[in-house]
Amino acid sequence: MVLGASQREKLEQIQSKTAHYVPEIYEYLLPANNYLTIIQSAIVNRTILNLTYENPQGEASSREVEPIGLTFYSLNWHLIAWCHLRQDYRDFRTSRIQNLQTSIKPFRKTDHIELNEYLQQIELKAKQTYI
Repeated sequence: MVLGASQREKLEQIQSKTAHYVPEIYEYLLPANNYLTIIQSAIVNRTILNLTYENPQGEASSREVEPIGLTFYSLNWHLIAWCHLRQDYRDFRTSRIQNLQTSIKPFRKTDHIELNEYLQQIELKAKQTYI
């Protein structure tokens, strides 16, 4: 109630675009991450992020992304974003982001899916893989 309407709306946007799944036994292992606030701001403001990302093989690539949400699973924060390089949604583990730059460039893609819809699609794909 102490927040103004604009601040309350931004907080609600952040909450609706952030999902986390942490088994209670692992809560003490939560990683520190310096990029979460920057990513949350870009989600709310619908601005493009430029990042250098290292894949599991240690190869780095530069990406321009439109962040749609953050989620926590497998003991890591993950940025879910539209990647202009791949022309598709991608899951970027935030601990593999080597460099992150904000921009004032607005999203170019106007019809993003919601974070929960993306997570449901991933869950369905995972179930189909194991069947």
